[in-house]
Amino acid sequence: MIRERDGKYQIRVWVRDPETGKRKQLGRTATSMAEARRVERQLLNERKASFGHGASTQTVGEYFGRWIHDVVEAYRSPGTYEAWESVVRLRILPHRVARLKLSVLSPDDVQAWLASMARLGVSGRTQHKYFECLHAALEDALRMGKIPRNPASLVERPRQQKREATVWSPDQARLFLQACAADKSRCAAVLAIMIYTGCRVEEVCQLEEA
Repeated sequence: MIRERDGKYQIRVWVRDPETGKRKQLGRTATSMAEARRVERQLLNERKASFGHGASTQTVGEYFGRWIHDVVEAYRSPGTYEAWESVVRLRILPHRVARLKLSVLSPDDVQAWLASMARLGVSGRTQHKYFECLHAALEDALRMGKIPRNPASLVERPRQQKREATVWSPDQARLFLQACAADKSRCAAVLAIMIYTGCRVEEVCQLEEA
């Protein structure tokens, strides 16, 4: 980030301290925009070069494969495990990022992974959920001493588009329930339960037959 103030250019770049794991800001001053851009590139290169010195010899794929079972399934809620297991299995392990060494994973790699999700047409809201899973896994790796810092913390989180809730009128709900009754399938019965109770999909899926 470059800002001009009192005829000088101030360059600021956020990094993560390798000792504490906390974010800190590196700052420099330049007398011209050309010099400021050159200094900014230098700081960014220093930040990028600081990755790759972790203790882990695992690949990203190997780490995530163990993390989803040893950490998430063992210590987090069943709903979290179910949601994140599908992210790991379908969105992380098949991606080229899974073949990288965990210790050399950089912010650029994380950004490239997010960009690939966007190219597949994944919505910003869903990208944000994927990113939360990736970030949480790397935070656990940081706490376990496998990496010196979390590269996902230096990547801008995907933006979540605001969506207006769609509310059916009584006539629309009545028409839908009539269609469910005529269908008489198990899926139609589940949809009818959702209309009557307001349950979410994951809540209905966890219902047991009496």
